[in-house]
Amino acid sequence: MTTGEQSNTSVVMPAPGDAPAAGDADAATGDLIVKLFRVLAPGRNPDVEVSVALARDGWDRVRTPVAWTTLTWTGPDDAEHTADAGVACTFVPRADDGFELFCAFAADDDSDGPQRQRALALARDLGDTTAQMHAHLACALGTAAPPAPPELAAALRERARWAMDEVPELESQLPNLRARVETVLSELAALDRLEPATRVHGDYHLGQVLHAVEQDRWYVLDFEGEPLRPLAERSRPDQPLRDVAGMLRSFDYAAEVGHATHPDWLGAVRGAFLDGYWSAAPTSVPAQAARPGRRQTTLLNALELDKALYEAVYEARNRPDWVAIPLHGIEMILTI
Repeated sequence: MTTGEQSNTSVVMPAPGDAPAAGDADAATGDLIVKLFRVLAPGRNPDVEVSVALARDGWDRVRTPVAWTTLTWTGPDDAEHTADAGVACTFVPRADDGFELFCAFAADDDSDGPQRQRALALARDLGDTTAQMHAHLACALGTAAPPAPPELAAALRERARWAMDEVPELESQLPNLRARVETVLSELAALDRLEPATRVHGDYHLGQVLHAVEQDRWYVLDFEGEPLRPLAERSRPDQPLRDVAGMLRSFDYAAEVGHATHPDWLGAVRGAFLDGYWSAAPTSVPAQAARPGRRQTTLLNALELDKALYEAVYEARNRPDWVAIPLHGIEMILTI
């Protein structure tokens, strides 16, 4: 059994020792990982729906779902409800957890040596993989009209106020914080438009990716989103750059937990990740230089700020000793 998360339990099921050889007509699928959902809600679970859609679209960086099960019950309203109860996917053997891998890179960084170069190469490939994910999500599940920039800015403003009210330390440690946050959100509101909305991962960070050692490639896991949010919210199209912002914040955590000794390590891996993403991003990104325009950078800055403010609330409630990590991130974002 793998480490249980709050919303599910995962069990690895080894293939039978006498399974047919690969290439046989009845060849087995190999080892499987079976995830049983412990938080059920009527409707399709995004971890099943999205994984199946990506696999059917031909994307080979997601664990292929081979079977899933549903549960049907009668609710208090006497109506019949159905929910996904579990899913079995192909198991990725000999793979490194993304967060543990980058924590190790931070701890063992050699500045300009092979360790640094390997970290940058993997960060760049992870950015490319993320852009592939977004392209396949748009192709497999479609796009939707985005909110108007002022509408998104208003929603982020409300969340920012909530975070600053919840964690007074934010304003005591970061002078003029409310005015500086408002500057970022005003720039967002002033944009002419946003990119088309698509389905997104929804809870994207280094702990949600595996690097397969033998294949030297990334796999993206767990499309369930934040499981305690209502299912309708988790299935709602959003800005793909929200996933990018989540991964950028995760690199900050890897630098801190891994005790990065070189001050430029974090900026280097973040930059490599973004280089990989922008180089393979959808066609809305200016292709001539494989670099984002003002719309993309303004939106990403606002979404990363939103994520860091949320992290400050989470850490204050659950891991007070870690509040310094989002505090540092917020300061960095506001000085860009």
